Amino acid sequence: MSETQPELGDVVIISNEADKKDRTKWRIGQFLQSDDKSFYGIVVDFDDEGKDIAIKSNKVDYWCNLFEGGFKLPSDYKKEDLTIYYQAFRKLILSYEHRFLLMAEVSKMAKRKVYPLDMYLDGIYIRSLSLMNASITLLDSKNYMAAASIVRLHLDNFLRLYASYLVKNPHDFSMEVMGGKPIKKIKDHDEKFMNDGYLAKKASEKYPWIQQVYDKGCGFVHFSSTHIFSNLKIIDKDERTIETYIGKEDWDNVTDRSRIEVLAVMIEISDCILQLAYGWARKKMQEDDF
Repeated sequence: MSETQPELGDVVIISNEADKKDRTKWRIGQFLQSDDKSFYGIVVDFDDEGKDIAIKSNKVDYWCNLFEGGFKLPSDYKKEDLTIYYQAFRKLILSYEHRFLLMAEVSKMAKRKVYPLDMYLDGIYIRSLSLMNASITLLDSKNYMAAASIVRLHLDNFLRLYASYLVKNPHDFSMEVMGGKPIKKIKDHDEKFMNDGYLAKKASEKYPWIQQVYDKGCGFVHFSSTHIFSNLKIIDKDERTIETYIGKEDWDNVTDRSRIEVLAVMIEISDCILQLAYGWARKKMQEDDF
């Protein structure tokens, strides 16, 4: 938990002194200013009429950001410190289990009503937690090739959640998917079929980095030149000699920097999912009918 205070608009996880070790007592809120600008506080819930209930305080005892993406290796990092950085990123992504579980509670229990989109989100949460855990297991066992494939699967979680924001009625959409209809056979509000490539293109309009992750991720999921050249090193260009390696574990050309990049992208994708889920929870608590 941070020793500083949230900035206006920050979405945060908060607790007090008595509950800081009990994750079931943590809450998600947003640091906002009251309409009459008389105080700042953390909006943590809504009453039966959809009005904000806030902690009227400029100070929060214990808090951290719900969205933690954006962490990168410093430009002047030392190679011998990569293991330390890897452990830091590893610890951060493990914390997303609590973020997803808390967000699942908030988004499902808002207004004390459950809609089809809530059930759809449950599936996203479950698969996300499974894939994030798998990425750690694979990277720790020096299996970068499989871990990189997990990134594409996790991106699939976000793209298929993003699809629910591109249709006219997200609840009808959720029911169709739960009924077994492939998303690629469902049209968005522009009457376009939502195949994976289309969803990546649409999501990239808001998150430009997604297209590159999608293209690179497909290279790991589908057999391609990525696999052919992954364990190959050029020894001498003039002599046209190369060295190759075949094995189930990473070769020495895969460094902790490569593993950190996997974790960093997994975190960014997780934040995208949480942002959409938080937006849905707030909309749900402020609207009567959908």
